[in-house]
Parts: sequence; structure tokens; C-alpha cells
Amino acid sequence: MAANTKSIQVHYEDSLGVVDFHPSSSIGVIYVSEADAVCGTGYRQKCVKLHMANRIRGIVIVERTPASDQYFKDVQIFCGLEIGLSVVPVSGPIEAAGFLKQLVHAEGKQSVNVFKKPAPQPNVDSAVLATLRTVPTLGEVKARQLLAKFKRAPKRQKMATRSLTEVFILMRNNALQSRHIFSEQTADDRTSLMASAHVDPELGLASARSASLPPDWIDKVTEIQYDFTKIKEKMKELSALHDKHLNRPTLDDSVDEEHAIEIHTQQITQMFSHCQRLVQQIRSRSVHGKQMEQKLAQNIVASLARSLQEMSINFRRSQSAYLKKLKSREERSQQYFGTHLGPDTGILVDGISGDDFVYDKGFTSAQMQMVEDNTAIVHHREQEIAKIVRSIQDLNDIFKDVSSMIVDQGTILDRIDYNLEHASVQVEKGLQQLQKAEKYQKKNRKMLIIMILALVIIILIIVLVAIKS
Repeated sequence: MAANTKSIQVHYEDSLGVVDFHPSSSIGVIYVSEADAVCGTGYRQKCVKLHMANRIRGIVIVERTPASDQYFKDVQIFCGLEIGLSVVPVSGPIEAAGFLKQLVHAEGKQSVNVFKKPAPQPNVDSAVLATLRTVPTLGEVKARQLLAKFKRAPKRQKMATRSLTEVFILMRNNALQSRHIFSEQTADDRTSLMASAHVDPELGLASARSASLPPDWIDKVTEIQYDFTKIKEKMKELSALHDKHLNRPTLDDSVDEEHAIEIHTQQITQMFSHCQRLVQQIRSRSVHGKQMEQKLAQNIVASLARSLQEMSINFRRSQSAYLKKLKSREERSQQYFGTHLGPDTGILVDGISGDDFVYDKGFTSAQMQMVEDNTAIVHHREQEIAKIVRSIQDLNDIFKDVSSMIVDQGTILDRIDYNLEHASVQVEKGLQQLQKAEKYQKKNRKMLIIMILALVIIILIIVLVAIKS
């Protein structure tokens, strides 16, 4: 493209390289359409090659539509953050044409193609550009018709375009596969070989393979997997809080840390219970489905129960280790700061507790305050231990339910083993029957009599011919 004060000259070339638009000698533009963003990562190679060209500043124009909105983040991360290109989202080709026009006016310089020196091209009226802006997608045929309409056909140039046929075929096949994924699993070989009056021309399959929606418990599986990720993150944060709380360099305790530990423990326990309820819902909802869906649900429930049990074991070990360290810390503190120090010390008198302590006259007020502070710390530690014990009890309930799931999984494996053994026994019996049938076939007397009679007939024919001659 070349910029003038009044109009914009548009040149169509075959040798633009990896860029789709070249508004100036220092700017290369790659256009990522809706189909490119949805169907794959083919645009990434072009972006990387444009990034390798040091003399050109790369700009990527991306169509951000409702269909490609979920893929726009991937394009933005790759092009903008990883390789450092400028990403410009547009709603369609019309807005992209307007942006290119503004870009050409902003540059205001004669463009030079760094990939190939362009031959002199005839000027194109602004009406051609305005007409092109109104077309959603451009191809060679449409461009020729537009140029012929404005009497530029005798000196037209071949437009630098990309064929979207393969993209369309890929999108169509992906849509058909996602639409018929569950029907293809339920159809067996016999159904494929059976003739049907209604055949789908796109799939080539009988109408028996009708499209169906996925089971309703699939969303529960996704939710459980998300909860598993959150549980692992919370367990890491809780372990860091445990280490920070136990390895404090000072003797005073932080109430904020203890509160954070309590909140994390409650959240992890609640997430365990929530995952357990979801697993039970998956099991109950899969009973009314098809046989294939029931088998799939059983395998998924077994896998989720196994993962849930492993994370529960790790959490229980972490809580037990924290409780042991806390108890050992209390025991060491009791050795130095006990509430009953014995009659020989002359500090406290046995059998008296609370606010009725009898202190020695030589016991200073600072020492008395230290003993009271240590007593408060001990009571606070007892409350923390009680909270941890309650969380372990909750985990024990979860373990009971998970163990019942594992037992059910074991019964399923036992049934599979029984079916395999039964099948092997039936195969052996079938082999014996085949051997018996083979023996009966070899000892067939009817066939032997037929062969003897045929031989006798042949001999009689020979004798009859000999007598007549």
C-alpha cells in the first residue's frame, strides 16, 4: 500500500512473503481470520518468521468474534507476550480495512516491499477500496469482478490471497466429529454393515447413528477435577503456613497465622466433602444411562476415588505431622515453663491453680508475668490441637466413604476376573466340541458308501463297454 494525501493506492502481489499487508517499508501486517484462530496454529509460523525480520515492525490483526473469542487469549499470549508482536483485535474485515487505512495515513510514506521490488502498478480509485471494505471475505474471483466493474480489468494484478477450502473442510469435519462422537461409540460392526434406507451423505453412516448429547454427569467430572487442582494449591499453602508457624524465630505467636491455618484447613475439608458428594452423584446418575455410558462412568468414578484417597492421605499425613511437631514443642516448653514447678523451687505451690497462685517473696513481677503468658500460650495450643483433631475426624469420615468406593471397585474387578475365567472355560469347551465334530466328519460312513458306489458304477460302465465291443 502507498499513502497519498487524497487517496490510497492498493497493489496486489504474489510475493508478499509471510505478511498479508505491507502498508509501509517498516511495517508488516498479518491478518488472522476467524477460521485461522479457531482451526489451528498455522498462523504461528508466519508470526515467528515476521518476528525474525529485524527491519520490519510486526502487527497482527485478529478477528475477535463470538465464535473465536475463546481462542483470542491464546493468540494474544503467543503473539503479544511470547514473540512481542502488536495484537489488534477487530470485529470483522470492515473494521480491519479501516484500521489499515488509518495506518497508511499515519505512516505517510511510500511503501517499499522488502521481500521483492514491486513493478509499477496502476493507481486504484478510492471507490475500489470502499467496495472491498464492504465484502466480508475476498478471493481472486471477487477481486476480478470488482476490478472489472470499475474498468480496471485490462491491467489487473493477481491478488495475494489464501485459500480457505482446507480450513472449511477441517472445520466441517471437526464439527461433525464433535456432533457424532457418542453415536460412533455405540455403533458396532454389525450396525455398520447393515443396510439402511436413510444414509447421511456427510458421514456415510446409517441414520441409526443419530447425534446425542453427552451425559449430564460430564460437568460433575470437570468440577471435581477443578476442585482437585484447588485442593493441591491449598495444601501447598497450608504446608507453607505450618512451616512458618513452627519455625518462628521468636517465642510470641501470631494470631493471623493461626487464623489463616484454621481457614485453610476448613476450606480443604469442605472441598474434600464436596468432591465426595459429586462422585456419589456421578455414580447415582450413571445408573439410568446406556451400557457404554455406565462402563465409562464406573471407570471415571474409580479413578476419581483413587485420586481423592491419595490426596486425603497426604492431607492427613500433613495434619498428623503438624500435630506431632506442635505437641513436641509444647512438651519442650513445659520443661522450662511449667505451671507446677514442685516444692523445691519455691516458686509455685502444688494443688493451687488459676488466680490463687502463691508466689515466693523472691519472685519478681516480670517472672510472674512470664509465667502467666506461658500459661495462656499453653491454653491456646490446646485449642489448636482440638481443632486439628476435629479436622482429622472429618477426614476419617471421608476415608470411610472412599474405602467403600474402593471396595466397590474391587467387586467390579472380581466380576471382570470371573467373566474372564468363564470365557476361557467356554473357549476350551468349544475347542473340544470342534475336535469331536472333526472326528465325526472324518468317520462319515455315508460319504464312504457314496464313494464305493461311485467306484462300482465306474467299473460296471467299463465292463459294459468291453462286452459291447
